[in-house]
Amino acid sequence: MNRYSLNAAQDMLREGKRFSLFDLLLRPPARFVKEYLLKKGFLDGLPGLVIAVSTMYYVFAKYAKLWELEQKKERG
Repeated sequence: MNRYSLNAAQDMLREGKRFSLFDLLLRPPARFVKEYLLKKGFLDGLPGLVIAVSTMYYVFAKYAKLWELEQKKERG
């Protein structure tokens, strides 16, 4: 997950996507709702919950790493 989130953050940076606190704080729970409720992951029991939480963490890590990459770029 670490490698994939870093690759996604690098891709977003290359595409000109900028970090926002909104993305970091609201996109992960929105992804959880999508995976667990809208896609009915709750019907899978504990595995569905684990997948939804893991996906939520991945989205958080992706935006956190985008922020880190922007900070590195600004510093030099």
